[in-house]
Amino acid sequence: MDSVLDTLKKEERVALSLRQLYERFGYKKYKMSRFEEYGFYMDNKSFIPGGQIISFTDLDGRLLALKPDVTLSIVKNAKELKGCFDKLYYIENVYKPAKGAHKFKEISQLGLEALGPVDGYTTLEVVTLALRSLQSVEDDFVLDLSHIGIVTGLLESSELPANADKEQILQCIVSKNVHDLGRQLKACNAGEGIAAKLEKLITINGSLGSALPEICSIISGGAMEEAYEELSDIYKAIKGGEYENRVRVDFSIINDINYYCGIIFHGYVSRVPRMLLSGGRYDKLLQKFGKGVGAIGFALILDEIAAYYPEDKDLDADVLILYEKDADCKGLLEAVTRLAENGLKVRTETSLPQGLSYGRIVRYVKGKLEETDV
Repeated sequence: MDSVLDTLKKEERVALSLRQLYERFGYKKYKMSRFEEYGFYMDNKSFIPGGQIISFTDLDGRLLALKPDVTLSIVKNAKELKGCFDKLYYIENVYKPAKGAHKFKEISQLGLEALGPVDGYTTLEVVTLALRSLQSVEDDFVLDLSHIGIVTGLLESSELPANADKEQILQCIVSKNVHDLGRQLKACNAGEGIAAKLEKLITINGSLGSALPEICSIISGGAMEEAYEELSDIYKAIKGGEYENRVRVDFSIINDINYYCGIIFHGYVSRVPRMLLSGGRYDKLLQKFGKGVGAIGFALILDEIAAYYPEDKDLDADVLILYEKDADCKGLLEAVTRLAENGLKVRTETSLPQGLSYGRIVRYVKGKLEETDV
């Protein structure tokens, strides 16, 4: 008899195994309402990619919205904790515009959040759980890592002229556009030193271990040194282990610097041609809500697993039983029950159905099951 796990779809198996994993690490399940006040999302519109939201008027006249994001609700409802964490995970659907289509899409995602005094261990734990989450999908995976502190450290450097268009420079970093970066730096008469550092920032890639010496060469200032140490600590923890070559560096990963700080990351697996997991540290969002703690977390898009790991089409029934309308109902039920208890999927019909798939057909005649070629 097949186990219950064997009957689940790929995304369901991943969700079940990760739920067990997160709970073993002390995360508890968070459940939220499907709706939230529309004004709440409008007040935090910049945190929502695209800023488009499905809204409707409730029966009591309130303007509500289908949730486009889970993290915002978690932060809003987070308890004030002193010296400890609110460690949560969730399996929720969100409603966002579909890429390349003029319509909204219901997206299933699974994620976790750690809210509290984020330290080196917490960061390492969340990054490791992100790696294990990708590994639960398939063995060929990678986590691209960045650090806002390195990027903002260069943008806020005293070496960068005051008239520099930092927003345009940031866009060049995100798009890895060395040519336009050079043009922007030339327009503000930036010195060779800062220009070389920003250009190197764009071109740094490869594993975390191989990238650290290059990162070290562009470090200037205390905040950047702290960011470098955080990246170094992660490498020290994974060095020599199974994840050493699964973590790469990519400083084009920025997200919204108005909310995110510290480590940020995107996760990929070989079969899915786009990002499957994203996360990072977002203390600034907590600060906006007047909560003096830090936060780090990530989300895994379950729908992408369903799309790129199609299951073999299941049979509608292992056994199709054809019976006469005047058949002995009690005897038929007993026959069906015996087959079902042996792990078979059984379907009963009075005539041969069209458009269904089945393993074999039997007839129920005079209290017995008889094989048939029909």
